[in-house]
Amino acid sequence: MLTFLGLLLADNFVAIFNDLIQLLSRSYVELERRERQDSYIQLAQDLWSQRLCAFYPDHEIVPSELSNMRDVAVFNYVLSLVWKCLYEAKGKSVTAELVESVVSESEAVWQKGTLKVRLCVPLVGLSSLSRVSQVKLDRWQLRRFMPCDRDRVERMKHAFLLPAMMAYSGANPPVLDFGLVLDRMDVPLTALDGSWNVIQEKALPLAEIQCLEALLQSSIGWDLLEHRYGIDCPLVFYRTEEWAANPAGNPFTLDYAWPLRQSWFGKEWFAAPEVWGDWLQKGWSLVESGDDLASNRYKRALRGYANSTRSSDLTDRLVWLFIAIDALLGGHRARGRGQELGRNLADLIGASDVDRRKWRKFMQRAYRDIRHPLLHEGISADELRRRLAGNPALPDPETCANLLEVAFLAAWGRIVKSSVGGSQWVWSS
Repeated sequence: MLTFLGLLLADNFVAIFNDLIQLLSRSYVELERRERQDSYIQLAQDLWSQRLCAFYPDHEIVPSELSNMRDVAVFNYVLSLVWKCLYEAKGKSVTAELVESVVSESEAVWQKGTLKVRLCVPLVGLSSLSRVSQVKLDRWQLRRFMPCDRDRVERMKHAFLLPAMMAYSGANPPVLDFGLVLDRMDVPLTALDGSWNVIQEKALPLAEIQCLEALLQSSIGWDLLEHRYGIDCPLVFYRTEEWAANPAGNPFTLDYAWPLRQSWFGKEWFAAPEVWGDWLQKGWSLVESGDDLASNRYKRALRGYANSTRSSDLTDRLVWLFIAIDALLGGHRARGRGQELGRNLADLIGASDVDRRKWRKFMQRAYRDIRHPLLHEGISADELRRRLAGNPALPDPETCANLLEVAFLAAWGRIVKSSVGGSQWVWSS
């Protein structure tokens, strides 16, 4: 098959290029006649004035031998069509029918102004032995990989660090088989990067992915005393079957993996039971169906908890847990915040008067003796450990962090269950 470099080095490059330009011109003439029934404008001027000025406002002059095209962007636009035709011909002659097919495909995309893109976020930590098949979360779906997804995971396996493959039990093998999938997202052509093969970061649904990941992480907290499960989303794949001629000279369809962060993973893989899908849907419905204030608080709380599970530093983990609990259970008071959190937590998860009293006192003391020095004094883990050693009301920092995690997961679970029963929990003030 003739490569692009081979095409550039070939003695008959100019002849091939000119022949294809003539075919392209004739195809555009036919399209113009069928669609607008008026006179044909020269190819370069037409493409530049109607489509490319938004992408390349500054004119750049091409070498003299291509001066009839005037602008680099126009030359690249036509070159992408030429190269696409050669690619589709697969070493055979480029026919007028093939050229018209490529041009028609490009024109259809330009007319609607978007590319139909499919996204997939691999879920490291959700074992292939999970019994959930497909879970619908609004426009997203949690499901097993399609063959095309597995191919891309294999290509990008360097993004999944070795510890992610080693932290597992015999019951839940670390076989990556699940992802969050968005089958269709219409991406404006103006949201593509200069190379025309990367979506600009601002156009990706990164906040939505982050919220979904936080929900997943917050929904695998059972067996906390025996297992430490975790789910990590290190990157997002996106691709499209559509193609359009472009000012970058790119003949290929969009197919890319965008890193979300460096993957850190050292927990067991989780084999989800069948009922887990129902629990995810209930949690997602609660997050998305409430008013803006409640929705934002839930999202912030879930993000804070998910960040705590990825924190290798003990003080960072504690800070994120306090942020999560504060967002989930705090009211509107600025003063007496610790007492309010303790009361709300005790009312939610306490099984008896004795149990509620223990949780209330723990939360109030932890807020005063751990959160305050961490956030306002910036003390280290060693200093915190030293202070708590002389405090009979609180255990060591590691145990406090575990208790805060148990408290958050229990409170989140009760809030989700109460919303399903129609008696949605509200913050006291």
